[in-house]
Amino acid sequence: MALPYYNSRSIRLVMVVEGNARFEMVGDVLVIPAGHPITFIATGGSNLRLVGFGISAQNNKKNFLAGKQNIWRNIDKEAKELSFNMAGREVEEIFQKQDESYFVAGPEEHRWPAAEGVR
Repeated sequence: MALPYYNSRSIRLVMVVEGNARFEMVGDVLVIPAGHPITFIATGGSNLRLVGFGISAQNNKKNFLAGKQNIWRNIDKEAKELSFNMAGREVEEIFQKQDESYFVAGPEEHRWPAAEGVR
């Protein structure tokens, strides 16, 4: 799974070359406008391969909404409190626990410690 992100300037054109995926974006669109969050998740154990092209990609920045390099790490504590309706310290603790960047285990692969052995 690719962590959710958005591009600051680049419009992305993406073609699925192999495999199956679930695209988490409003609508059934594979033209991804700049500023729209997107994530790619392979489904059914398939080997997902994508080909992507950037349009107007000069000076583009990929902004992650989760993971080690997420944009929330640069936001003031007060803004986090207003955005998430919880103590800014708690929000920071949650985001600081994320050690991975870009690719992570997808929802089917991830095991939550509290749910081990529970089906």
